[in-house]
Amino acid sequence: MSLTVFEAMKLGRLNECRIVAGHAGIKKEIKYVTVMEVPDIVNWLKGGELILTSLYPIKDDAESQIRLIKDLYEVGTVALAIKPNRFIDEIPSLILEEADKYNMPIIEIKESISYLDLMVPVMQALFSNQMIYQEDIAKANQIVNDIAVASKGIAQLTEILKEKTGNDITIETQLRYLTVPNATFDYKSLSLEQRGELMTLKQPVLMKRQRENQAVDCIVTPLFIDGKAIGYLTCWGVRLTHVGIDIAIMEKASTLFTLEFQKQKINYEVQQQYKNDFIRELLFNNVLTDTDLYEWGEKYGFLKKNRYVCVLLGNKKHHFGSEALALLEPILELWEQQGIYTAVRGYLSILLPIENAQEDQIKKRVENILTSMQSRMSEEKLYVGIGGFHEGIKGIRRSYAEAEKALRLSTHHSLTHYKDLGVFRLLDFIDDQEALREFYDETVGLLKAYDSDNQLDLLHTLISYLHYNSNLKMTADALFIHVNTLKYRLKRIHAITGYDIHQTEDLLNLQIGLKIAYLLREIS
Repeated sequence: MSLTVFEAMKLGRLNECRIVAGHAGIKKEIKYVTVMEVPDIVNWLKGGELILTSLYPIKDDAESQIRLIKDLYEVGTVALAIKPNRFIDEIPSLILEEADKYNMPIIEIKESISYLDLMVPVMQALFSNQMIYQEDIAKANQIVNDIAVASKGIAQLTEILKEKTGNDITIETQLRYLTVPNATFDYKSLSLEQRGELMTLKQPVLMKRQRENQAVDCIVTPLFIDGKAIGYLTCWGVRLTHVGIDIAIMEKASTLFTLEFQKQKINYEVQQQYKNDFIRELLFNNVLTDTDLYEWGEKYGFLKKNRYVCVLLGNKKHHFGSEALALLEPILELWEQQGIYTAVRGYLSILLPIENAQEDQIKKRVENILTSMQSRMSEEKLYVGIGGFHEGIKGIRRSYAEAEKALRLSTHHSLTHYKDLGVFRLLDFIDDQEALREFYDETVGLLKAYDSDNQLDLLHTLISYLHYNSNLKMTADALFIHVNTLKYRLKRIHAITGYDIHQTEDLLNLQIGLKIAYLLREIS
């Protein structure tokens, strides 16, 4: 196990620093971390160091600065982290040039960051690596082999690992299809910084965790399937005299846990596939009778007495699968929603029983689901489409089609009900794209082209004017222009398009042109 400069830059407050030279050396392995505040530091180095310095000993000696990089390179120093602002205003360009020459990363340390902020996480990572001796690995292999033979399932595996290490063991995961034993004590979840460190190192790490309001030494091991973190295995209250063997055991045991979780994942996906098959038959296949579908769907809670509305959740870039489904399940439980859900055509599809609920109540329930999902998938911008309320199997299929249109045709809202699409519902039935494009080109397309050629903003002016219901003052205030300027722009719109906004028919044509522009993705 090794720690490269690239990996170290993600630890602690090093992630706030930046590499300013020697980028080609970021894959070099760090073995030690030390501070240089004496001029003859080179005589004391072994090679493999990350050195922290303010350059005080050579701050006024350009020749020594050039020689320093060459000397450090020759003894095998890996990288140099320099803190300017105290004794030097900035890192000398001579050092940067030499560093590029010798592929030695130069790290610029922020003024607010102390050496200790950088040394502790690096030393901790190095300590975790170096504590694993050959005899520990051999002993760990034997222990883990014994565990593998004796254990059946995650719960027994956890219990035997606890017995072998003499420490409590917990497993954390957000994926509901993974079944893990409940902890017998209270503890604080891993912080974002801790999870980031584990994701970077991808190996057991010695760290402090909060257990019943006390800081405890732990070994935390990330668990991966297909390159994605699925959970964290923690060995609590480790003794530093045994940390080497415990780290080796945890690293070896993580493979056993991963294999068990892989089995659970496969079983979940098989069961989910059966449900997917049912949902697809329900939504898209006209061969099976309604009686057959109700009989098949009973095992998934699909009941003939219920009325359903279809809700689709998606985004503009990615297709959703089993991992997104696993996040959705606890949210539906949290909000006590008895929906039937699956992934279909890249969306998350939910059939919500509506009973006697009104439209605004359904919207509120869906908003809660969307908010909860968005908090768990913060890197994705999520959108929701809601279909109409209809009776029977045919009604469900119609609701799905409407939800899909609501999701596809929504302009800027995160949540769109099919009924809220207005004229889009009619425009979407027009198959002749050439006719739509021609109407657009003859209306607002003229404004977009004019704006592009003349650096004006007539299209945005029209959009704002319609948004504020033709109120001149409100529109002018929103655009930060004088009312007279707005009036001039409206006259220009008339002159360019031939449509007078004061004439109802003309204004309607411009509004339809705008709707088509949204539909054709000409404007957002």
